[in-house]
Amino acid sequence: MRTFGNTDGLLELQCAGVPESAGAARRFVRDALMAMEIPAEVVERAVLVTSELATNAILHAQTAFVLRVQQAASIPALTVSVTDTALGFPVPQAEHPSRESGRGLAVVEGFSSAWGVRVGPEGKSVWAEFRDDF
Repeated sequence: MRTFGNTDGLLELQCAGVPESAGAARRFVRDALMAMEIPAEVVERAVLVTSELATNAILHAQTAFVLRVQQAASIPALTVSVTDTALGFPVPQAEHPSRESGRGLAVVEGFSSAWGVRVGPEGKSVWAEFRDDF
């Protein structure tokens, strides 16, 4: 895993597409947001959403991925994104009480202010935004 940061509030973690990367992604986001002095409630939500995005990349894309955390300087917003090179798009699943999986995007939607998918030269990026008073 490699990390990258710049002065524009962008932090990056390059992850292998293996299960251990989900834990590394959670720790990276928690440590980064705590260092930014983001309120604990926002940190917990961002860590939960990061876990779902990273796990989806590991299980469904089955490729290495890049985790990005960015705090915009001009507006009170924080964005977490996971970019992979898989072609498929994430599709929210209908809730079913007997299923043990398939709730990841519902968690992302429920704990973030907005989320979506962007396609670019690096691949597909699934992002979640947190707009709170911080």
